[in-house]
Amino acid sequence: MEPHESYTRLLGLALRGGNLVSGSDAVQGAVYAGRVRLLLLSADASPRVCRDAEQWAERGHCLCVALPCDKAELGHALGHGTVAVAALTDTGLANAVGERLAALDPERYAHLSERLQRKVVRAGERRAARARARPEKPKARPATGKAKPRPDTGKARNADSKKPEAKTSPDKPKERTTNATPKPHPGTVKVKARPDTGKARTNSAKPTPKARPGNTKPHPATVKAKPRPDTGKARANNAKSTPKARTTPRPRRPKNPDT
Repeated sequence: MEPHESYTRLLGLALRGGNLVSGSDAVQGAVYAGRVRLLLLSADASPRVCRDAEQWAERGHCLCVALPCDKAELGHALGHGTVAVAALTDTGLANAVGERLAALDPERYAHLSERLQRKVVRAGERRAARARARPEKPKARPATGKAKPRPDTGKARNADSKKPEAKTSPDKPKERTTNATPKPHPGTVKVKARPDTGKARTNSAKPTPKARPGNTKPHPATVKAKPRPDTGKARANNAKSTPKARTTPRPRRPKNPDT
């Protein structure tokens, strides 16, 4: 394993975990959002990129370090062509990269590793302080109202105790018991007797319409039909009348003399 592979592998893991951004635009957006913990520069980065990185570090209150690798090596570690600037957004990964750089070159990166370790300690203290300041959820109080006595034993039942279910055989279905008086089914309500037959009429049957006092004309279907002259039987109202037979013969047409 080459010396620079110890920290470039961490950079690849951070990229796959979403804790690293690369490129000037992405790094600038992360700095303005306050997410950057360590700025990384390649060894052959242009003076303009180095100047911008220093301004971003001052704005985001983070550290900036030049890596001992060029653009091609940094881009290969991140799966790109060439990368001049990148940024770590996780404090733990930034501290791990600082430790790997300090082990690679203690004279150059020992001070960076110490500062990153102090940042990790302060971040842990802030998290612990926020956890202590967070208010605890109040516990639910038990019901203090007077419980009604149980109908089977006569003793008071606790508010959180459940009512025992009646034991039923597996073949017999469970019967539902309610305190309210059940309403009678509409089909069981006693109805008045019919005036014509004297029998009770069901709720679903329609009442017989009363005859109007001025309506004395019978229905066409109930009119007695006249008997047929040929058979003497009554003819239905919708049947057509039988045509009368001709008594005189039909005159014949004269033949054409030309034929």
